Amino acid sequence: SGIDLAEWVRRQRDAAKAGALSIDRRRRLDEVPGWSWKIRHRQHWDECYSELAAYAREHGTANPVQGIVTTSGFALGHWVSAQRVAYGRGTMARNFPERIEQLEALPGWAWNVSDALWETGFADLQAFTAATGCATPGRSAVGSSGLRLGHWAKDQRKKYRRGQLSPERSARLEQLPGWFWEKRPTTQT
Repeated sequence: SGIDLAEWVRRQRDAAKAGALSIDRRRRLDEVPGWSWKIRHRQHWDECYSELAAYAREHGTANPVQGIVTTSGFALGHWVSAQRVAYGRGTMARNFPERIEQLEALPGWAWNVSDALWETGFADLQAFTAATGCATPGRSAVGSSGLRLGHWAKDQRKKYRRGQLSPERSARLEQLPGWFWEKRPTTQT
């Protein structure tokens, strides 16, 4: 139906606490298998983390784009975004510091969205390189995340020339077979 189910559940629990939920609605919710009036943060978080770990195993990075929904219907990109917000606000460090370490242990995890996008681009370029043997995607090449690889690679070269690409990222790109910084001269026949 397109409804945000997590938000709907939260509203039902809030209404029940405030005494604003009818007895009939409470009864109907109580009949739902697995329903709980208490929030089960740890169990739910662990299930979501498992979805992210599975995504990372499949795609080589724990940085799904915002709109990614798993085959089970879980809005993984949205959940990852919520983890970054909790980290940025300091609530994760205060309430669940062990989660920080768990997330950082996943391949390609980044707390910053621009870092995450870079990691996604790099993971896509690595996959392209593994498939083709060379890190030179054409303009029409698209990574598994939907990223236009040729454009992404060109952008990295621009940043490098402008001094805007970190030495660590430069070194990672240089390790890919066929990577180059300057435009390659065309051969004349």
